[in-house]
Amino acid sequence: MKKSPIVGALAAGVALALAACSGGGGSAAEPSNSSTPAVVKVAAVGIMSDVTLDIAKDQGYLDEENIAIEVTKVAAPPAGLAALQGGQVDVAFSPGVVFVNARSQNVPVVVVAGASGFPEDVPKGPELDKYDDTGVYVNPDSGITDLKQLEGKSIAINARKANLEATTSQALLDAGVDPKNINWVALDFTSMVEALKTGKVDAAVPVNPFTLRAEDEGMKRINSPATSFFGPGASSYWLTSEKIAKDKKGLIEAFHRAILKANDYANKHLDESIAAGVKVAGLDIPVEKAGKIYWPMKVVQDDVDLINENLVKIGFLDKPANLKDVILPQP
Repeated sequence: MKKSPIVGALAAGVALALAACSGGGGSAAEPSNSSTPAVVKVAAVGIMSDVTLDIAKDQGYLDEENIAIEVTKVAAPPAGLAALQGGQVDVAFSPGVVFVNARSQNVPVVVVAGASGFPEDVPKGPELDKYDDTGVYVNPDSGITDLKQLEGKSIAINARKANLEATTSQALLDAGVDPKNINWVALDFTSMVEALKTGKVDAAVPVNPFTLRAEDEGMKRINSPATSFFGPGASSYWLTSEKIAKDKKGLIEAFHRAILKANDYANKHLDESIAAGVKVAGLDIPVEKAGKIYWPMKVVQDDVDLINENLVKIGFLDKPANLKDVILPQP
């Protein structure tokens, strides 16, 4: 059984994260009655769900808490976690798989709030699939129409033992296919769409906007794997370290309150927020093709436990990670 690569990824990401984070190693102060707001340093990856950081500022939620957000864009979530460990940022974005992998390696990070997920009031099917910005695509010329036909075939993902392989592996197991019998091919998103088009791989799992590129090339989506893997609720999070949660308790609580107000606003003004999110992500796509996003109003133990169970089920973890007390109190 292969162990999680999170430790190696964190180590590799430290230099990138520390170089990317501006302001040196200084720490933000606790919120106070001072006219100068305390600064929360946030590591983000520049995706659509990050728009709530802007909403929190634009709608005055940061002012209400007497805080400001300083955003640093990092190349990937492990770099953000490395920055947390180094004390260079106070909060970092992380997909659920990266978070649970980190906890399985005793990386002391905890959940502050939900960053994105799947709504509870939308049943499984085409409407819920719109909230999944990934998809398993095939070339219609291959004759493949469902996951069962991928037994022994090749599937392109962006990185081994990461989020896309995890969600797709779960979907394959549910369809009766052993992921160990898949030839997993790691390709960048542009290359995977081309490889699928030319028949070099049998299936590919791109993310938006490369899902749209695949569709423009005539490729067919046969599964939306994230909806089943994560279930309803939060699937990605804003994290902090256990040390920062203790040392800057008031600051982290202020960020939590502000981001929840922003999540609520985003959900109630969905079209506006998606349009803004497209700009945040730097996507050159029509807003109506951007899909949907759900910003969670809470994170519960079931959210993280389901990811934990699924990572064991698909063989990514030898045993469940210790997820006791990993969610900060949700006011």
